[in-house]
Amino acid sequence: MRFAFLTTTCNHFLIKMKPLADALKSQNHYIEVFAYMGDPLDVGHPLHMENWAGFELQPLLDLKPDLIIVWNGHNPDMNAAVRILRWGYKIAIMEQAWFPQKDFCYLSDDLAQISAIKNIPYSEDVAKLDHNVRLLEEARNRYDLSLPNGLQLPERFVFVPRQYENDTQILITSAYFKTMRSLLGYVKYKNPETPIVVTNHPIDKHKKNPDFVIDMTDKASSIALAMEAEIVIGINSTLLAETMLFRKPTLCLGDHVAEQAIGKERYRHKFEEYDYRSLVLIQNQFDFNNPPGWLIDKLNNLDVSPRRV
Repeated sequence: MRFAFLTTTCNHFLIKMKPLADALKSQNHYIEVFAYMGDPLDVGHPLHMENWAGFELQPLLDLKPDLIIVWNGHNPDMNAAVRILRWGYKIAIMEQAWFPQKDFCYLSDDLAQISAIKNIPYSEDVAKLDHNVRLLEEARNRYDLSLPNGLQLPERFVFVPRQYENDTQILITSAYFKTMRSLLGYVKYKNPETPIVVTNHPIDKHKKNPDFVIDMTDKASSIALAMEAEIVIGINSTLLAETMLFRKPTLCLGDHVAEQAIGKERYRHKFEEYDYRSLVLIQNQFDFNNPPGWLIDKLNNLDVSPRRV
């Protein structure tokens, strides 16, 4: 079969996507890579540097791919091309995953927060099975939740992870909140007597925050701060999945892959549902440096449906 890998730069392909492309090649599939920014590099597969996101698509059309694997797919530059390619081709979206984000990716029919992964129905008591309890503990053990000595925090507070306003998660999958100022204003409106602790997104590290919040950027990790909070409130940050993993009361205000457990209508926090939704994410993430056999088996069958717990 023929696979097309679409991304922004060759370097991004090399860092995130090449191990999967190489694994598919080892199964005797044919791979071509399409990038449109930066310099051409040796990616180990035939490379096209035409601006595919700007509809310079002839090399892709000539390939006639059985599956197109796109990184993100909803960045403003590429959004139109990917949506229109869906009219004639099977598309899979690859992105960073959850536990923790820096080490894992997922592959699905769309961005996770609007994908089939999000829609897997809850199954009672599954999270209590011994092997699933072990999977949850293994995921939790990947984190360091320690705070620096002497760090001063309010006795009770709401934690809010700021997001990058130009990120796909805000542009595409946040129907209400498009700015962090509006998010923080809403949290204050709903919790007028409770201190609000925030950390800035790494890309927006130096963004000024309103005077009514306590800015803890660079003073401790977001996950460690969140674990001390009474509740964590955000739009659809990956951190919300991580705090769900640790059974911290969590509320998302935008589309989120774990919305069934932490969605804006869920004011009663049911931790067994948190555990189940965490297991869904664990089952659908993979070490991008070492793609697992189950993923290759699915792609051998052009199957991008989610794995069930």
